[in-house]
Amino acid sequence: MLLTDFIAHLERAIGKPARHNLLPIQPGDVPDTWADASRLQDLTGWSPAIDVGVGVQRFVDWYRAYAKSRAAVLPRQPSDSNGWLGAPANAV
Repeated sequence: MLLTDFIAHLERAIGKPARHNLLPIQPGDVPDTWADASRLQDLTGWSPAIDVGVGVQRFVDWYRAYAKSRAAVLPRQPSDSNGWLGAPANAV
């Protein structure tokens, strides 16, 4: 999967466009990967069954609920504003 496709899944799940800051390849970046989980499947019988877009949406839903529950027990600060994924910043 291309990184841009993954970002598009995040944008849809969050409901906001990402701010793209495209840079040349950085030290430590991996330009290509040939990840292969077939050995894992051979050894365990497990293989991914959830579409990436569905998984990203489930994660965003979980995170928002988690952050909201944490915000209920954390004191708010005057500088608090909406943070990552639209969750209260003091909950992240």
